[in-house]
Amino acid sequence: MDTSRERVLSYYEQLKMLLTKRTSHQAIVDAPFCDPLMATNMNLGMVELLLVGPDGKTITMAALSETEHAKNAAKTSEIPLKNIQIPVSHNRNSIARAIRTGKQLRTEDWDYLFTPVLGVESARFNQATAGIACSVVQPFSSRQHTGAIVCSFYKVPDEKLVKDFLAFYVPLVKQSLKT
Repeated sequence: MDTSRERVLSYYEQLKMLLTKRTSHQAIVDAPFCDPLMATNMNLGMVELLLVGPDGKTITMAALSETEHAKNAAKTSEIPLKNIQIPVSHNRNSIARAIRTGKQLRTEDWDYLFTPVLGVESARFNQATAGIACSVVQPFSSRQHTGAIVCSFYKVPDEKLVKDFLAFYVPLVKQSLKT
């Protein structure tokens, strides 16, 4: 695994160049895959950008990375992923809890990402077809947006690598979302 300091710094520079200007939601979720080797080193399979709606009551997907893992999840979901709306107040949903508490959450069971919209079997089927081992929900908040980045990994990732990546990536996402 090539996670040399130089390689990581080069990857972060690429991310910074891609996200320091206002860009599309799709470009935000695709940016972490700009260096396929680094994405592979992190075991990163897909990234979602979720935003709280103007009503402050629902969370919807703004963008999903264009990876094979993401395409498989989208293809097999009984409800189109873009149509899923999660109540911010839902206590069992990891995305809603992360946004409400401002704390990062990790789950190895997509039931906690899709409840109450999808049933347990449907959520786990999506996870299995996507080939995802675990997901990390990183909430963020700014004047313009409240939401979360969900990074899903096909193998349980190195925690320090993920922590460092999210510490760099999420501020760039917030900057890119400014209007």
